[in-house]
Amino acid sequence: MLNQYNASRFTVEEVAQSLDVSMSLLRFWEEEFGLPKRRNGKMNRLETAEIRLIHSLIQDKGLTLEDAKMEFSRQRPHLEVRYKVIENLEKTRENLLNLKDKL
Repeated sequence: MLNQYNASRFTVEEVAQSLDVSMSLLRFWEEEFGLPKRRNGKMNRLETAEIRLIHSLIQDKGLTLEDAKMEFSRQRPHLEVRYKVIENLEKTRENLLNLKDKL
C-alpha cells in the first residue's frame, strides 16, 4: 500500500499496483469521472485520494458507474478541503522546522 505521507507524487503504475487494478482501468476512471489530466505522468495526494474513492465506490461498495459518479460528485469537495488543509499543515510544519533550525 502506498504511504501517502512519505511521498507527494505517485506514478499511475504505483497507484494501480496498490489497488490491484490495471493502469488502463485507472485511466478509464479518470476519463469517466472528469479528473484533470496529470502533469508529468504523476499523481499528487489529492488525485490519488480521488482514485481511491472511485475504487472504493465501484469495487468495494459495488455501485454502478452512474451511481458512483453521483456519489463521487457529492464526496469530492470534502476530499479537496481535507487535502488543502493537509498541505497547509505540512507547509506550516516545514516553516516551523526551518525556524527551529535557525534558533
